[in-house]
Amino acid sequence: FDFPLRNILYEAITKRKFHYLKYGDRAPGVIGLWSDKAVTFIENHDTEDVRDSEYAPYFPGRSQMVQGYAYILTHPGIPCVFWGDIYDSGMLHESEIRRLIEIRKEYRIHSESKLYIAAAQEGLVYAAYIQGDEGEIAMKIGPGSWQPSGSKWQTGPGADLLISGPDYAVWGDRGRLWS
Repeated sequence: FDFPLRNILYEAITKRKFHYLKYGDRAPGVIGLWSDKAVTFIENHDTEDVRDSEYAPYFPGRSQMVQGYAYILTHPGIPCVFWGDIYDSGMLHESEIRRLIEIRKEYRIHSESKLYIAAAQEGLVYAAYIQGDEGEIAMKIGPGSWQPSGSKWQTGPGADLLISGPDYAVWGDRGRLWS
């Protein structure tokens, strides 16, 4: 279980320390070293609010929790969704998490998918491109404005947008494959 990544995600999202999500040219935590063995998570029985502690504080807001899921469900690693986060968080958050799971499946993102971190700016945004076996996605978390750029991405309102919510968005194109 990738506790280092979980704790870094907590700091990045709740304190807007998005630069923590880039370690050199790779992701932090176990996924940055050994993504095919890393089980990524946002909450579990050790971190849920009934067990809050200084060592593993829980995500205080549901929208912050969903930002965390936008990260782990679009990135390499083996993501694990906590029962309470999907079934006890309300219909809106359940539908957002389910849609992120569908995107992961549709684009066939897996534990060894390629990752390129496009931005990791303190206080503003974390953004990345991820290559699945059935296309490429781009994602961002944070309050800053960012969207995929370059000649291979259509830009404009809603172009390629798969899902968005407070401080997160995911774009995709099934026709783009990296060489």
